[in-house]
Amino acid sequence: MGKEKHKNQLNIYKEFWNLANQANDLAQTGNYDVDMLISAWKHQLTASNFFYGTLVSKEPSHDANKTYYSLKTEPKEHQLIYCQIGRGYSKELFDPHWCYVLKHCGTKLIVVPVTSIKSDSGTLTIPYEYDIEEDNHIKARMHFDDIRCVDKMRILEKKGYINIITSRIEIEKAISDFFNFTEKTIDAKE
Repeated sequence: MGKEKHKNQLNIYKEFWNLANQANDLAQTGNYDVDMLISAWKHQLTASNFFYGTLVSKEPSHDANKTYYSLKTEPKEHQLIYCQIGRGYSKELFDPHWCYVLKHCGTKLIVVPVTSIKSDSGTLTIPYEYDIEEDNHIKARMHFDDIRCVDKMRILEKKGYINIITSRIEIEKAISDFFNFTEKTIDAKE
């Protein structure tokens, strides 16, 4: 058993060395924030170590499927949460972002990433985007084309939660229109 563990450790070091070389190549392009990529990796490793090392070991059967992560305060649907959505591909929103909680699914949440609206943000792209107002009267832009499901461990709870002034019914109608638009587009292509 000791040899197998040593072999796995060597593979970990070898693979991280390969990742370091690839990250260095990416940094050399000057077009990508490799520091944020590494930060996302660290966040995921820290969360995984906490879940599998601490929480699972405290669960009587040591079964990860029976282990759950709890927040101090659960977010509610129709609130914004600050979430480490990780590093995505080139056209996806990534890194920590405020996200609208569309549906609370127990251990996971269906969220819509949100960005701030700045003077250079450009015009709203309907039906893919929808502008909302936060309880502090700040306008924000929802990105329906980046809807995703996230584990609660991705929530950066220290940032707190933000309530939304825009009516939930209006937001849900915009989301429904987005999905209906997609279906109509598919039907039109057939």
